[in-house]
Amino acid sequence: MARKQKKPAYSPEQTAIAFGVGCLACAGMSYVAEITYNFLIDNGEKLPMVPGWRAHMISACLGISAFMLTFYSLEVLGRQSKAVAWRASLPWLPLVGFTAVATMVHVPAYIVIPFVLVYGVWAFRRMRSVR
Repeated sequence: MARKQKKPAYSPEQTAIAFGVGCLACAGMSYVAEITYNFLIDNGEKLPMVPGWRAHMISACLGISAFMLTFYSLEVLGRQSKAVAWRASLPWLPLVGFTAVATMVHVPAYIVIPFVLVYGVWAFRRMRSVR
């Protein structure tokens, strides 16, 4: 009779790796959006209804969305459970919503930046506590 093999235990380092790769995806997406916007402006394109603050908030919203999708995908692969991966990535969802609202309505940078920093610390601590 064949012995059952034990499932390898999930190590917390995998969450740190998923978080790091998600941060790289966020930075990359934000960078691409900013470069695209600057390229269009430099080539004389007239972008109606897109002031500078809105373009920067769109790139932030795209970056945070890329972070969350990447983090969720890597957590599903690492933990082999969609429910646990969802609970780990759920604290970041309001940040996506906040940046989307800040894209539609002008929220000054002196409100957005401290909110994102404080909320990011809270979400990180909450993400690390998911088992």
